[in-house]
Amino acid sequence: MHEMTLQELYNVGLHYGHKKEHSTPMTRPFVYTVRDGICIFDLAQTLDHLASVLDFLKKSAAEGKTILFVGTKKQARPFVTALAKSIDMPYISNRWYGGLLTNFTTVRKSLDHLVELEKQAGAPEFAKLKKKEQKRVTDEIEKLHRAFDGIKNMSKLPDILFVIDANEESLAIEEASRLGVTTIATVDTNGDPRKLDMVVPCNDDAPRGLKYLLQRVGEAVSEGLGRPFEVPTELEVSTSEPVTIKKVGGGE
Repeated sequence: MHEMTLQELYNVGLHYGHKKEHSTPMTRPFVYTVRDGICIFDLAQTLDHLASVLDFLKKSAAEGKTILFVGTKKQARPFVTALAKSIDMPYISNRWYGGLLTNFTTVRKSLDHLVELEKQAGAPEFAKLKKKEQKRVTDEIEKLHRAFDGIKNMSKLPDILFVIDANEESLAIEEASRLGVTTIATVDTNGDPRKLDMVVPCNDDAPRGLKYLLQRVGEAVSEGLGRPFEVPTELEVSTSEPVTIKKVGGGE
C-alpha cells in the first residue's frame, strides 16, 4: 500500500475543520488548534486512525467480507461511486432510503424485481409490447436503478458500513449499528464519533481530500483481495502542493 505522510494529508486539506462555533465538544480531542476561527485537525491522529482503518479493511477484504460504501452528499457522490465500482463493492450514493438495512428482506425483493424487469426489457418479446407498457417497464427500471443500482448484487447484509460524513449519513449508521454491522466513517469537527466503531477524523468536504482518502481505501481493499488497484479517473489527485480551502455556508 501507499506509504502515507503527514505532508500529503496537509497538502490535500484534510486538516481543515469547521468554524469553532459549529464544532462539537466530542471532536475536540482530534483538534490541534484553532486558526482564524477554524478548527484544525491534529493530522498525526488523523494518520493513525486512517492507518488503522485501512489495515482493518485490508484484512476484512482478505476474509471475504462485504463493505457497503455510502456517500450521498454532492461532493462525495461521484468519488464513492467510482471507488466502489473499481473494487466490486456495493454502494449508495444518491439517497439513503430508511429501512434499507433494517428491512433488507423487502429491499432484496425490490432488487430481484429489478433483475426480472431488466431481463424482460432485454428479451425479443419486449419490442412487441405496446409503447405504453414499454414505457411503464423502463420507467420502473430507471426508478429502481436510481435507488438501488449500487446494491443490486448485494445478496445479504454487509459486514461493514463505510461512510463519508457521519453527520450526513446518520440514518445509515443507526441502522447498521442496530444490526451489528461494523461502522466506519469520516468525522469532521461538526460531527459525533461516539456511535461509530472506527473513525477517520478529518475534513470530509474538500474534493482533493476525499479523493486521496478513497484512493487509500481502494488500495487497502484491493491488496486484501489480492489484486492491483487501478485508480479511477475520478479519484486521481495531486498531493504535491497544499490546497487552499474556504468552507462556506451554514455548516462552516
